[in-house]
Amino acid sequence: GDVYKRQLQAEHKEIRVEGHRGAGQLEPENTFKAFDRALELGIDGVELDIWLSQDEVPFILHGKWPTGIVKTDIFEDELKNVNSKQIMQATLMNGEKIHSFEDLIIRYKDTLSLNIEMKGQNLLAVEKVFDILLKYDVLDGMRFSAFYHPFYTKIRSYMKEKNIQQEIPFGFLTDSLVSLPQLEKYDPQPGDQITFEYDLFFKDEYKDKIFEKVAEARKLGVKIGVYFPMKIVEQPQYYKFLTSINIDTIISCLLYTSPSPRDS
Repeated sequence: GDVYKRQLQAEHKEIRVEGHRGAGQLEPENTFKAFDRALELGIDGVELDIWLSQDEVPFILHGKWPTGIVKTDIFEDELKNVNSKQIMQATLMNGEKIHSFEDLIIRYKDTLSLNIEMKGQNLLAVEKVFDILLKYDVLDGMRFSAFYHPFYTKIRSYMKEKNIQQEIPFGFLTDSLVSLPQLEKYDPQPGDQITFEYDLFFKDEYKDKIFEKVAEARKLGVKIGVYFPMKIVEQPQYYKFLTSINIDTIISCLLYTSPSPRDS
């Protein structure tokens, strides 16, 4: 764990390292076990996934792409079709429970910085998540992200409605040229971020367009992040390249390996 307490530097700038779904390859992803392990490793924060239940309760789960369908001992369905009581009674095939977002906040409200990825396209999830954050007064250190970029507009409008003054960054997730964010449409704030799937920086057919978007983002004060998918073997040369181009955030799966992002 000591290696994760050292600063990862690129041109004398600290890089934020987040655990993908907690320590999602060392422990069952999106579980308290995974978040506890991430804390033990001393990383900067954890990324997690949120879906709403049928009765509009936020739960932490990734599920199968793209709908979040999940198989448990009592149902196999999308969470939007299952009520919260059934979800809390269910056990995943790996023996783990599905945690509610509120239970996570109660457990970690003083210890974890969260990157809350909003799954799907149900914008009501923004209100439900914010209402929990406000209930427990834990807005500091929180950030949001989504592949469905209209979540950004919903987040900013709900923050205005609730008179939320804290800086809460948003990450525009993108895994293809088609899903690159239209920054001029969303008017991002300094501190917001585009978070690219790592391989967009390593495929020749993507590089020019990606670096054009990076330049555009930096002119606007928008940060640049990279995420590694769960099943990718992260290579040291990836970290070295990403630090060389002054990446702001790395969402890593292999937090327990050596060398790690913090060794670059």
